[in-house]
Amino acid sequence: MSRIQTRAVRLNISLPKGLVQRIDAYAKARHLSRSGFLAKAAAEALERT
Repeated sequence: MSRIQTRAVRLNISLPKGLVQRIDAYAKARHLSRSGFLAKAAAEALERT
């Protein structure tokens, strides 16, 4: 996936604690930030639709 080239927008979302912990562990193991992981996951999901 190419890097997202747009200006960042701050969001406030609520997710289950366990899901956030899983996201953080996955992202850390791959040297990603939480935001980077969520942006990539969202972009990939949207590409499949």
